[in-house]
Amino acid sequence: MAKTLEQGRAKWQRKMTRAGPNWKAGVSGKEGNYSRGLSESVGAPVSGAVVSAWREGVDATSAEDFQRSVQGKDGKWAENFRRGVTGA
Repeated sequence: MAKTLEQGRAKWQRKMTRAGPNWKAGVSGKEGNYSRGLSESVGAPVSGAVVSAWREGVDATSAEDFQRSVQGKDGKWAENFRRGVTGA
């Protein structure tokens, strides 16, 4: 764990440099895992329409799109972390 919030921000930035490709590789073709995990959470089978919508969303989002969405959000990460651990 980072000793300071600034070190945590820097770590988050480093981690996010490959977030897009890592995210895409981690979710592509994983409909079964998504459905199984969601079913276990709610205790009932998940609708095929829900799984299809998830797959469509994954297919419509490129690694580059995801990468752009997290780029420069280290300040937001730091603020959310601070709020989460302080309750403020």
